[in-house]
Amino acid sequence: MIGAGSSGLVAAKYLVAAGYDVAVYEKGGGIAGTFVTKCYDNAHLVSSKFLTAFSDLRSPESDPPHLSLPQYVEYLRNYADKFDLYPLITFGALVESVTRQEKGGYEVQLVPAETTADEAYPISETRPSATLRSATVRHFDAVCVCSGLHEAPYVPPIAGLESFAGERMLHSAEYKDSSAFEGKRVLVVGCGETGMDLAYRAVQVAAHTAISIKNGFLSVPHDGWGGVPLDTLISNLFEHAYEHWWCHKHHLKWKFTTGFIKVGFLLMTGSTAGYNQWVGGLKEVKRGHHILCKSTAAMPYINRPLKQAAWWYSWLWRWSEPQVDKSIHTYPAPALVDGRTVTFVDGQVLSGVDVIALATGYRQTFPFLHRGASVGDRPAPAPGGWRACTGARGLEDPLPEEHFVIAPDEPELAFIGFVRPNVGAIPPMAELQVMWWIQRLRGKTIAPIAPTSYGLLGKKLTYGVDYGNYMHQLAAEIGACPTVGDLARRSPRALIAWSLGQAYIPFFRLVGPYASDEAWAISADELYSPVARRGLFANSMLVGTMGLFAGINLLAHAVEISIGKAETVLRAMLGPLAPVLLRE
Repeated sequence: MIGAGSSGLVAAKYLVAAGYDVAVYEKGGGIAGTFVTKCYDNAHLVSSKFLTAFSDLRSPESDPPHLSLPQYVEYLRNYADKFDLYPLITFGALVESVTRQEKGGYEVQLVPAETTADEAYPISETRPSATLRSATVRHFDAVCVCSGLHEAPYVPPIAGLESFAGERMLHSAEYKDSSAFEGKRVLVVGCGETGMDLAYRAVQVAAHTAISIKNGFLSVPHDGWGGVPLDTLISNLFEHAYEHWWCHKHHLKWKFTTGFIKVGFLLMTGSTAGYNQWVGGLKEVKRGHHILCKSTAAMPYINRPLKQAAWWYSWLWRWSEPQVDKSIHTYPAPALVDGRTVTFVDGQVLSGVDVIALATGYRQTFPFLHRGASVGDRPAPAPGGWRACTGARGLEDPLPEEHFVIAPDEPELAFIGFVRPNVGAIPPMAELQVMWWIQRLRGKTIAPIAPTSYGLLGKKLTYGVDYGNYMHQLAAEIGACPTVGDLARRSPRALIAWSLGQAYIPFFRLVGPYASDEAWAISADELYSPVARRGLFANSMLVGTMGLFAGINLLAHAVEISIGKAETVLRAMLGPLAPVLLRE
């Protein structure tokens, strides 16, 4: 096991429970990985506690809907305590190489990492673990890669960037608090959730704040939706569960609902580009094409210049956001840095920049699989088993084809926690991925009825997926999807929670190889509560949508049955000529 973050911990727990001998190697001095090393001032999860928590350790009711990063780290420490995972972990252990052996298994070379004990979240004496003291070689039958998404910072190729003459240039990986921006002229490059966080923090203390938006974003706040988080305003029945393969293949739910969502944005905030998003819109806003930007505190400051210029129109929606007295100025992608002057692709110029903050994300790299070769020099994987990622950041190390977890010809090497959900969370996906992997190693998975269609349709989202569809697909292959009959017989409240709720991980432990009585209690109690708290209007909208897709799916099933009966009659008429004339 490589990594002791959220994905590594849940994978270790399930593998131990399945009877495997597990060793976890973590290069840092403590668990939780990026949630500690990349933590900054007042950082919170944008996925709710209902969705993010693992199935067998839920967040207490007293916790806020969205945990702070320190709170989530404490949650992970409690998880490691509950399942006695610390003795499995060797800290300060850098995996230098993983080599597949001709006779089977893997050779893993380990070296001590240049790290110190985690001072923010130290390991107490009651949590026994080991620290790697010298280089060593170990052999394993299987390897599980849980090294995380945020390891190799990406710096875009901007002409002259290395000659920046301001006070400081930093990547978001280095950012800790807003003192880096105090009294400065700041340019934030990047408009993802971290970029929006940094821009918001900068505008509070900086002399001037600007943000560079290359291709646009889709802004939707993660909270403030009638008392429930955004990621709980999604239903399962007939959108993910009981969805006909033809509807799934052609993404009918995305096509039918896009227009309603855009009208809703317009009526509520005056813009169809996103929720209260007057600046930085994408060329086309379509459901199922984008990973949402759910960090929106900076939006009033970004909107302010445009709303001031369009006062006669924006006045109608003044109530939709707090009124602010500062602005975040927007620019397109930077083309040239010359000293303290930045020129953008449209010819605009920003002078006197003191700080450039690169919120430009990370590259996906697995150097331990390639003996340290640079990305461009790494050997290509076997055709058909891996899906390469060649987006705006150039060539990245690929993930395997089969649900982005394994390659069919190498099931012993798994990648857990690397898929990017649109409105979801990685930890519960990692939990279901390892459940699926164990069943796959045992030869107990069921082949899908039709090719998977959970991938997002945006061109740059190679590993972006629709969270609910992805979860239901993996669960279906291990027999972990409950039926309406299962739910109705045992718990009507769990039926309501499942039908009108998000694809929470406890739902996939109601039946199947990982069934748990505890999951039934969680579903009928904790996961029923967001449905009850939504209110009549929100639930009426979701029930109406469910009814629409129920009709569409039933029609698709009826057509398929009719075609099947017609084909049976035709085959009987053609007799031995059927295989030839029907081109079988």
